[in-house]
Amino acid sequence: MADWRREFPLLKPYTPTWLAMTAGPVMVGLRLTRFYGIEYRVYLDVYPLWSSPDKISSWQLFNIGLTKDLRKSGMSIDYEDHDRLFGTAAACAHKYFDVILQEVIPIEKLELFIDTEIRMSLPEHLISFWADVCEFKMALAVYGGSAQMIMNAKNWIRDEVRFWDEDNVRALYSMTKGEWVDDLYARYADRDAFMARIAENMAQPRIARLNSAELVYDPAKIEPYRRDIWSRMRLWVAVLRFRLRKLRIKIYHRINL
Repeated sequence: MADWRREFPLLKPYTPTWLAMTAGPVMVGLRLTRFYGIEYRVYLDVYPLWSSPDKISSWQLFNIGLTKDLRKSGMSIDYEDHDRLFGTAAACAHKYFDVILQEVIPIEKLELFIDTEIRMSLPEHLISFWADVCEFKMALAVYGGSAQMIMNAKNWIRDEVRFWDEDNVRALYSMTKGEWVDDLYARYADRDAFMARIAENMAQPRIARLNSAELVYDPAKIEPYRRDIWSRMRLWVAVLRFRLRKLRIKIYHRINL
């Protein structure tokens, strides 16, 4: 833990295994998790500061395991071999996580991090993961207070929700996909209440002693959300494949009843 604190001086201990700071509407940091008792792995964790105080540390928006390549399995570091491996691990952490672990974080770069690095790290379109990422997108837009950011977030959420299975959404949330989206928007409609909850949580002693990063917003750099023609074609092809796969599964189950 001491080496990681020296490597990322902005982060302070929030728990014995988690170094954290605040960044706008979230608390973010590096968590060191024991793995098989003889090694550990490093994760970037993000928690919402707009949640109720007793749920901040239990509602994880997402986590990304440190790897040499985000497309591969997590990097395990032997405790006994820590001194030799730490330099490589720290370099990888800077490469992938520095966009968030900075004193000043441009919102457009944070948006790009969500759209690229997270998408490579989380299981594709799995509702239990991506529902929280949708929430983060919406919360970030409301925090920025920009109508264009909110519209971009809604368009991004629309494209993501297209992949979700209607039956799975009903089983998880007791509502349709459309109802889930409407409920999400309704929960973030009152910006004043949203900002007040963040301020209240920021005042908690354990959180108040953490360092805070500044989120900077440049309206000129927030362009309308759009996909080029090839990206949109790939999206529809992927949606079509997803629906065909679902249809094949249903047919298989009916045949084998």
